[in-house]
Formats: sequence, C-alpha cells, structure tokens
Amino acid sequence: MKKIVNIHDFESRLKRKIRKHFKSLGYQIDNKQLTPPDLSVKNNIRDLHAKHKEQTVLDSEKFLNRLPPAIYECFANGNEINPSKISPKIERVKPGTFQNDLFRLAGLTWSVPVSSGYGRRLRFLVWDEYNNKLIGIFALGDPSINLKARDEFIGWNKETREEKLVNVMDSYIVGAVPPYNKLLCGKLISCLLKTKEVVDIFKKEYGNKEGQISEKNKKPKLTLITTSSSLGKSSIYNRLTLNSEKYMIPISYTDGWGHFHFSQDIMNDFDELLRKHKHKYYKSYKFRQGANYKIRKIRASLSILKLPASYLKHQIKRELYFTPLANNYLDILNNKAKRPDYSSLLSIKEVSQLALDRWVIKRSKNNKSYKEWNKSSIKKLIFTEVNILDLPLFESIK
Repeated sequence: MKKIVNIHDFESRLKRKIRKHFKSLGYQIDNKQLTPPDLSVKNNIRDLHAKHKEQTVLDSEKFLNRLPPAIYECFANGNEINPSKISPKIERVKPGTFQNDLFRLAGLTWSVPVSSGYGRRLRFLVWDEYNNKLIGIFALGDPSINLKARDEFIGWNKETREEKLVNVMDSYIVGAVPPYNKLLCGKLISCLLKTKEVVDIFKKEYGNKEGQISEKNKKPKLTLITTSSSLGKSSIYNRLTLNSEKYMIPISYTDGWGHFHFSQDIMNDFDELLRKHKHKYYKSYKFRQGANYKIRKIRASLSILKLPASYLKHQIKRELYFTPLANNYLDILNNKAKRPDYSSLLSIKEVSQLALDRWVIKRSKNNKSYKEWNKSSIKKLIFTEVNILDLPLFESIK
C-alpha cells in the first residue's frame, strides 16, 4: 500500500529543503532576501551555478555516451593553431546532425550552463578554415518579453514592444572554446554577430514567416541583437570597437531575477505541490504561455508555501549589451522608420580580419599559453568530482 503523506508535512519538508538548498549554493537568507557571496569575484558567481552545471552534465550522460570519439578531433591542440593564419567561417547548425552534437558538447565546456533558447533559433559553429578546428559557437534566440533595462533604453511601451520585438534577437550563447579563447577569439566571435551574413540568414529563415505566438506575418527585419553577461561585467564584451564602429554597447544591468538557483529536484516537488492543490500551473505548460512560465510556476508554489517571492531574486545583475545591426535601429523599433539602414555592416571575412589584427595577433605575441593547451583537458572543463562520468571515449583524446 502506498504511503499517504500529509500535505502539511510535505510542505514543511519542502520549505526546509529549499532553505537548505540555497545555503548549499552559498546564499544566506536575511530578512526574507537571498544574500549571495561577494559577486565582484567571478568565481563566486561560478560557484552559485556549480550545482546547476553538475546536474546539466549528469542529465547529459546518454548524450555524452553516444558521441563518437572522432568528435573531439574538431577541437584544436595549441600547437595546431597559427594565429596569423586563423580564418573564421560560420556553419549553421541544424537539429539531428553531427554539428548539433558538436554545438551541444562545446556548450558543456562553459562554466555556466547554456540555455537551449526558445522560439526562433539560429545556431552557428565558428570554424578555423586553416586547420578545420572549432574556434567557438554563437546562437540567437527569441528575446525575453519582459526586460526592463532593454525596454527603458529603447523607449518602449507595452504596445510598441508587442509590435516591434519581432525585430530583436538575443544571443544566448557566444564565445570561443580553448585554446582559441586564450587568444581573445571570444571578442572576434562576439563581433561576428554584427555582419551581413547573419542578417541575410535571418531574413532567409524568418523574414517572411508567420509568428508562432502572434500568428501574424510581421515581416521581421533583424535590427538589434541583445546579449547579457552571465558573470556580471564582461571582459569579453566590453570595448568591442573596430575602426571606430561599436560592435557591442553596454546598456545597463538586469535586476537579478531568475530561476537557475532552484534545482530540478525542487521543481519536481513544486509540480507535486501544485498537483495537490489542483493549481492551474501543474504540468500545464504550453508554448503560447510564454517564456516566463517557469517563473510563474515558482511564484505560485512559493505563495502556497507562504515563502517570499523575493526568493526568485538570485541577485546576479547581468550586464546587458546591444549589438545594433541597423544604424537606425531605434527609429525602426519605435515606428519612426520602416527601412533598416544596414550600410555600416561588413562581411564575416572583413570583421574577422579587423578583429584578428586588433586582438588575436597581438595576444599571440604577448601570451604563449595557448600553445600548451591539449584537447584532452576538455574533460576537466565538463566534469567535476561530483558529476564525473565513466566515459571510455575520453580515453581516446590525445
């Protein structure tokens, strides 16, 4: 016979579990607020994400087990790179392909778990044509509907945002993998967002499609890409200027709300809690309910538990950056112009050469640490002592 658990006992245990979990991440609970460790130290931010990263890797065990060892040949050893001959090219990633697996594997090397994005999505691998090795990745997805810092800078009200948000995408992941990251290729890849090819690919894919939520063909024109730094102020995204053209503009900081600090185990308990209370959010997610569904679900659960909604505030204020693709992007987004001015856009080849000359070549002369990198160290970027998995395929990496 299945044991019947009193709902009040379940709720009491869940409250204790939540508080214990927050403390295990490094938070203190002070006056109904979560107080994090010193967030000016980036390793403290990484530590707050550590359990989320560990769970992401554990959840990826089947994926990692099925990967062919040959996929690791796409990563470079340091001695395979010639900085003066780096030649970036982008490749679109499609679901169910080798490229899709490589993109996902590269994302697992990030210290902060990578979002899978939602809605419209464009994902890219960035290759070095000189040696056919992976430089890094970037991806664009639908932006958050509610983002105070963005909306205030643009000057949007709710109605204009609803009409014009279709012209904005969010780069939810952008960066270089080792050893190219040691050569500041993260800056190079960030600059590739603002190129003719990205605009052309977006136009071909989404320029004449009906929106999944609005069910209207708004004929979107990509005029702005937003990016937020997961570790607060970014050393990669700052001062991205080539030939006096700004490739990323720092705008403001987000308020520090989100849900990454609620574990999947707790989210499962919230499902059970909502089921017991016959709440409408119990496993009722549908695409049209929006990107903030998980936050609404957590807020409803906290309300039932009589815990403060302020627990949703993780306190990590991410710096928000704008990458304008059209010179008149603010006019487009405020209904003051209809035709985007793309006259300042360069090609990927042109942007790459400027970035190589400004950052990569100079770094290679001043810092030779990239030469010491061996791709066998990829395993150390993915696994910790907690989430280590027994995967024989890593043994083949030389």
